[in-house]
Amino acid sequence: MRNLIFDLGGTVLEWNPDAILRNYYADPDARAAMKTALCQHPDWLQMDRGTLTEAEALARLEARTRLFRGIVISGEIKMIKPERDIFEYLLRRYDLLPTETVFIDDHQPNIQTAQALGLHTIWFRDAWQCELELEHLLLAE
Repeated sequence: MRNLIFDLGGTVLEWNPDAILRNYYADPDARAAMKTALCQHPDWLQMDRGTLTEAEALARLEARTRLFRGIVISGEIKMIKPERDIFEYLLRRYDLLPTETVFIDDHQPNIQTAQALGLHTIWFRDAWQCELELEHLLLAE
């Protein structure tokens, strides 16, 4: 497997800063400091204000973290899942082969479309299950 595509909302991110930080920091002062550092980051505030698009914020995040090779935002390309065209666009744009790509999502219709296009898929239900399935796929190569 060479590529991984995943949905952020409901899969990777659950946007509840207090609940998320509670899992990492027992100390309330540490949680408060991290919440300030994350939720009051200039990129976040600019995005909230509308002076920075989501794509620009993600590009800045990518530049800072080097986590992502590419990002596709539905609203910018006027396509949505589970329609085939967004998957085909993504595969074409980043020159991905479906047989070398894993798609992770929490919405079954999106999984079905990806499977129909030949992608390996993981239907996300929780992080533990996803990790096990991803590990299984990677070890099967």
